[in-house]
Amino acid sequence: MLKNRLYYLCSLFFLLTLILFCVFVVATFNRVDHSIRNVILWCDVASLISGILFFSAAKCLQKIAPSIGKRHEKQLLAAFKQQSKQKPLSIYSNLSYLDSLDQRIEVNSYTVNDHLVSVAYSKGEKSSPISINEDRYICQTLTLKNDLDIGLCGIFDGHGGPTIAEFLRQTLPKYIIEELNRSHILTIEVTDRALRRVFLKLEKEIESKNFLDCGSTATVALFFNKQLVIAHLGDSRAIWISADGETLQLTADMDITKKEAKKVKKLGGIVYENRIFSYQENGQPTGKGINISGSFGDLNLLGKPNIHGHKPYLINKTPAITSYPLKKGYLLLASDGLFHTINKKNEISTCQTGQMIASFGPIPIDQMAKQLIHLARNAQSTDDITCLIVKI
Repeated sequence: MLKNRLYYLCSLFFLLTLILFCVFVVATFNRVDHSIRNVILWCDVASLISGILFFSAAKCLQKIAPSIGKRHEKQLLAAFKQQSKQKPLSIYSNLSYLDSLDQRIEVNSYTVNDHLVSVAYSKGEKSSPISINEDRYICQTLTLKNDLDIGLCGIFDGHGGPTIAEFLRQTLPKYIIEELNRSHILTIEVTDRALRRVFLKLEKEIESKNFLDCGSTATVALFFNKQLVIAHLGDSRAIWISADGETLQLTADMDITKKEAKKVKKLGGIVYENRIFSYQENGQPTGKGINISGSFGDLNLLGKPNIHGHKPYLINKTPAITSYPLKKGYLLLASDGLFHTINKKNEISTCQTGQMIASFGPIPIDQMAKQLIHLARNAQSTDDITCLIVKI
């Protein structure tokens, strides 16, 4: 940034001023020629003036930068909206777009462990007119046996129906409390191990219920003692956003990378058009497959039987767990419908999400969540969308 460079130059000139002053003092004590001392003195004065000028410029830039930044963010947002409007969805062509969209977005607000939380969600435009929203979410304050309260927020993006997403929403809190109550203290390490056991127990229960042809992602956030722990499986996202739009994506999408595709093929599965399909003797993909490499459920996605007749799962069942200090700003949990669109050129990046939230200005977080869905729909997202924002 220009401001940082100005401060750097300012420091260099002040350092040069100090060095020249020392040289001048030494020259005076050693009775160096008067003309040489004058040159040193004038260089010293020039260095000091330069340092003051650079310092003043940096301070001035620091004052005007926020307003410049906000204007720039608004320009980016306006440009993004304009780009999206160039190719509107045909399903909205005979409707007043925003008015009709407002009727399709539901918003709820909660208080979770003293943090304000708002959730906006919208059913996508699926092929079937009777299809339902497959996304689910959770916002709860959990109280442990030592009377310690922890915040729990989560997004579950179901596919093949909402069965597993709804099961996770109902069952997850109970298992988290059980596992965390096994320890007398609550640390990041304890929470990490507890969440891994929780995800394993949930998957085993899903297997016992024999939920076939359906699955769900899970992005879960626990916050306590100024710490944030994220457990993630799938392609929903957790993003931290500062008030001025600085963003940090806290999760990595479990996409089908070359490494994952190689693993699937080694297990006997099929990867076709960036989707994973079960093992077939004829090598031809059947069914819908799945376009992520990790999720709960999807019990039908199995590889080639081994010598014992066991068929391995083709997708990852182990969550990625990370922890962060709980910084002031916003925590956004969102299903992939917010980011992925029909037209790849219109896809909303993590950075754009942060810029959008910053550009909204001081509006309530329920309106922030609603506006993000507006933008995603206008950018041609037809999937179910759930946006959960925690004000930190």
